[in-house]
Amino acid sequence: MVALEMLKVSLPNFEGPLDLLLFLVRKKEMDIRKIPISTIADEFMGYIEMMEELNMDLASEFLSLASQLMYLKSRALLPQLSPQEKEQFEKEKEELYVSVEEYQRLKAVEEELQQRMERLGGLLSATVEVNYGLNGKQGEMLKRVYDVFISMLADMKRVDRVYKLSSPRYSVDEKREELMKIKAASLREILMTRDKFEMIAIFLAVLELVKLGLYTVDGEGIFRRRDAA
Repeated sequence: MVALEMLKVSLPNFEGPLDLLLFLVRKKEMDIRKIPISTIADEFMGYIEMMEELNMDLASEFLSLASQLMYLKSRALLPQLSPQEKEQFEKEKEELYVSVEEYQRLKAVEEELQQRMERLGGLLSATVEVNYGLNGKQGEMLKRVYDVFISMLADMKRVDRVYKLSSPRYSVDEKREELMKIKAASLREILMTRDKFEMIAIFLAVLELVKLGLYTVDGEGIFRRRDAA
């Protein structure tokens, strides 16, 4: 029992199934596309079994991804697939790869922002400064966006962890298209979501639209289309 408790302490607190999968990929220091799917599946299942043995909270999303990985493993081990089966297998494997790669990209943004928060406190992230500029009124608007985002991200970290990632891929381009349908809305309303990676994607999309001069952000934190200002 003591050994199990020690193991529980050493296990990372995974935020969802893709977080666990990315952890396993990073341990190997390899591109996920170069790791045999059977290896990924076995290691993922190993962690799932440890988590179940330790009576750790395990949401259905973990079991769903575990089933998907074991299915892909079974297909990979078959001696021969028909052309149709092989095409379907490659398609499903590609979807898994893209999910992990998109998650890794958003995770990297979150980690960078967190590091900047720790080093610079309330100052605007150097990442945002380099990529989006800080000049005059536009710089002030970008700072407002950043401040609201950091405030909401901090609030999210204080609530109970939610193992939910039913739609793991968030595209900044798609979020930008969604935002362009908005005439005016509160930044807090726009960023409100239970998934911090979706929040990051929305945040980056807002920054792009403000930088392009298509939207403004006033002192009250209202995100407004410039032609409606």
